[in-house]
Amino acid sequence: MKRESGLISLILILLVITIPVFFFSYRYLLNKRANEIFGANIEKLSPTDDASVSSTAPEISKGSETKLNVSADPKEITYLKFNLANLAGKDVMSAQLNIYIENGKNVTQKVKLVDSSNWNESTLNFNNKPLLGANIANISTKQFGKYLKLDLTNAVKQNIGGYLSIGIEHTKKVGYSVYASKESVGNQPFLDVLYDDGTVPTPEPTPIPEPTLETGYCGDGVRKGTEECDGSDFGGLSCQSLGYTEGSVSCSSTCLVVRTACTSGSTSEIITVDYSKDNGPVTNRATGFIGAFTDTQPPSSLYLAVKPKLHSWNTSYGNVNRTLQNGIRFQLKLHNMSLIPSTATGDWSKWENHVKAKAQEALNKGYTNVEFDIWNEPEFESYWVGDIDERYYQMWNRAYKAIKGVSADFLVAGPSSTSVGWTKGAFFTRARADGTLPDVLTWHELNDGSNLYNNVINMRAHYRNNGLPTPKITINEYLGAGYRYRPGVIVRFMSEIERAQIRNASKACWQEGGTWNCEIHMDNTITYPDQKPRSAWWTYKSYADMSGIMSSVYNSNSFKGIASKDSNLKKGYILIGNTAASTDVNINVININQAPFYSTGSTYLVDIKRIPNTDANPLTAPISISQNRITPNNNVLTIPLSNVQLYDAYFITITQ
Repeated sequence: MKRESGLISLILILLVITIPVFFFSYRYLLNKRANEIFGANIEKLSPTDDASVSSTAPEISKGSETKLNVSADPKEITYLKFNLANLAGKDVMSAQLNIYIENGKNVTQKVKLVDSSNWNESTLNFNNKPLLGANIANISTKQFGKYLKLDLTNAVKQNIGGYLSIGIEHTKKVGYSVYASKESVGNQPFLDVLYDDGTVPTPEPTPIPEPTLETGYCGDGVRKGTEECDGSDFGGLSCQSLGYTEGSVSCSSTCLVVRTACTSGSTSEIITVDYSKDNGPVTNRATGFIGAFTDTQPPSSLYLAVKPKLHSWNTSYGNVNRTLQNGIRFQLKLHNMSLIPSTATGDWSKWENHVKAKAQEALNKGYTNVEFDIWNEPEFESYWVGDIDERYYQMWNRAYKAIKGVSADFLVAGPSSTSVGWTKGAFFTRARADGTLPDVLTWHELNDGSNLYNNVINMRAHYRNNGLPTPKITINEYLGAGYRYRPGVIVRFMSEIERAQIRNASKACWQEGGTWNCEIHMDNTITYPDQKPRSAWWTYKSYADMSGIMSSVYNSNSFKGIASKDSNLKKGYILIGNTAASTDVNINVININQAPFYSTGSTYLVDIKRIPNTDANPLTAPISISQNRITPNNNVLTIPLSNVQLYDAYFITITQ
């Protein structure tokens, strides 16, 4: 009986220990899954004000200091204030104060509500400090150099829509602690709030892998992949025995290829459009520009006609009204080396005031489409002078803090480097440690576009492997100087960007005629001074003319493409580009019965237009190649193109 009693006691002890652990673990996981599944959101709030007051300097305000002090003797109290206006009408699930403790001794403290939020850090002192109210959390630690995490859920719920003011005071006769303030470089305090606003947020789109078709062709004597027959598998007959040679268009009515359609010759390439695979609505995510555009230059007849989704680079708000009126995101560049001190410990006030002024202007004027790109291409001395060392990260952290200090809702973009390796490596490591990772991750792809998709996939995996949510990604400059005019390479970038499902992107601008005035030639897409469209502009115009739902495209080695189908207009659109030697290509539109223009037994009108590579010369319009009716065979519509030239693009529309 004693042994049984001992066993029961042991079980009870284990239950007492494990049930709370299970409960809090379950609560954490539940909140995590709620965020992933049920539409919950996490908002990171920086304090609007924080300061400590001291009995030894009762009339001194310390709001600009980088430290927050709490001590028993002399009496020092720390105050923090958070604006909860953005949480109005939202169901708060949890709220956690994160405050970094640098050092201390005999740390036994209480976190209390402050009776009034009518104070600010620039005037707060010991004599005018507001009274402390109810105790809401306790602090007791012997570990330093880390974030303390305090549950303030109930206090936040009670102050939704207003301000939460808290004070931290020491409860013993001796002891002290030093915390990092919002003015510190790194390790600033913040409030993590998990809430449900009743909506299901749109997640970062899942990237679309490059589909891989089975190799082989009709007549190679081996049945492969989706070939219905080949070799001796159909009634003992091979394609060759029926009198057809390798690479012929069709072996026979009894030897068919569904996906890997037979080519008209062994040297032809195949690009396949699959109308059964939907990849979301047409967004024109690959159309964007950089440079000192204004509200009138380049002309709206050229600029808005290509439906841009992003404008970046401006160091002023010159083009903001036109972008705001037309639903275009605007990334404001903040870099200005003349405002940066020569050392990391120098005077940063000019830089901080510059950043705050730009952010405050956006807030005051209601520029809701603005994102703040802190610095452009720090690896180049034309932008950042000197090594990327502590001074650079001081610059970054101070700008990040200044922007969020004006509005926690503002989006910070960066680092806008040409090195995806540095972005994923040194920058990520430091910014994560300092709590200043950008809201919108940006880098440049100034090349031929062949690695963009893999770079995006690897970056997302890097974030996941480090326990972070998938970042918003913008490629805010793409296309190398040697490809600035070339339609075929532009289409390859469009294909990679669409497949990677990034947020948006901007075409790079390259020097022309000794000038970098990108607005006069619209990032190399129009001539100047007469401003006539080049073939690059017509490539973006064709992309803009696509509508409906994006469809999967199976690219070849030389050809990349994008496709869509529009149920309202009953049309299909295909845009392809050649990035290699001149060759023939067959475009196989498979699962044609899933197209909005499909009708049993019908032929289809296929309109083919060529966008030749005119380099810097103007192009009046794409060249009409043909308008023919084509009959599908076994649910496949084959569109042959002959002698497609290097860097040319083709725009194809299909109707009934």
